[in-house]
Amino acid sequence: MRGAAHRQRAGGRRGPRLRRDGRRRGGRAARRRGPVRPRSHRHAGPLYPVAVPHVDPRADSRRGPCAGRRRAHTVAADRTGIRAGGHRDIGRRGCGRRSPHCRHGRHSDRERRGRVSSPEGQVAIVTGASRGIGRSCAEVLARSGMCVVLAARSVDAVERIAEQLRAEGHEAAAVGCDVDDREACERLVATTIEAFGRVDVLVANAGVETSRTVVRSDPDAWIGTIWTNTIGAYLTARPVVQAMKDAGGGQVLFVGSGAGHSVVPGMSAYGASKAAVSYLSAALSQEVWRYGISVNELVPGPVATEMTKDLFEPGEAPEHLPSERVKEPEEVASFVLDLLRLGPAGPTGQIFSLARRPL
Repeated sequence: MRGAAHRQRAGGRRGPRLRRDGRRRGGRAARRRGPVRPRSHRHAGPLYPVAVPHVDPRADSRRGPCAGRRRAHTVAADRTGIRAGGHRDIGRRGCGRRSPHCRHGRHSDRERRGRVSSPEGQVAIVTGASRGIGRSCAEVLARSGMCVVLAARSVDAVERIAEQLRAEGHEAAAVGCDVDDREACERLVATTIEAFGRVDVLVANAGVETSRTVVRSDPDAWIGTIWTNTIGAYLTARPVVQAMKDAGGGQVLFVGSGAGHSVVPGMSAYGASKAAVSYLSAALSQEVWRYGISVNELVPGPVATEMTKDLFEPGEAPEHLPSERVKEPEEVASFVLDLLRLGPAGPTGQIFSLARRPL
């Protein structure tokens, strides 16, 4: 027993571990004691397994060094430094690496922030980008360094905006897309990936508004509002999220409305559609956070746009909302950029509001 302990302190092979009654102690407990220090390191102190980042130069740098692989690199290190290398099978629990683009989602916040906080080079899709909030978001994101794909039913309108941005030296493309059409939404994502290689950001802004009481409403218009605002958001987000999962992460931002959180008489269709979008945002966020994708909702409050020009005047308070101030679309776009700077490691499943009243 004494000789076994002496050999263990000296760095040699472990002798048999004995119980107090003199019998040999074996089984798994004896074999899980960790790695044995070699003779060359007998005075180096205790030996610990330490995970060390390993970058495979053959891996796609955009997807991270561990994309598509289910093994993690580990090394055994002690006070003298790295001693040996090896692989650790990680099974179903994820790779153990902490990379911002690792598909398993186990990342360090510090590394994520260092790689995604800058919008430069990211690829964004903005729907409803021909006017109002969508146009302002597309312009602000493009001028921040993002590659922006402007999507709207009016192809000529988004193409003019894209040409203006390209003339300023920014990356921008225009795609005609009706969010009511499933195939059109899938083509939008496929065209974006073909042009820029991936999708990092989706600003789901496309929507319509109708103001009629239930009794006086046109059934076709009421159903059409639900379809465009709710089904359109779903049809747009579904292929985008799949592309983000394949790429290793991204950010989805649904543009909601205060009408989806509080009752506004005469806006049953619009309020119901935005309430559904709010739930969609929350549910989706819990389904995809493990893939490095954040999903949030933005409630801009009253904004002066083409859709609201008959209701609001910029800078004034709406008649039924005395605490509010009607904002310009550029104010909303600036907030969107600040929110996207937080990256996929930022908040998810949240409702961000620019309103000046409780929702």
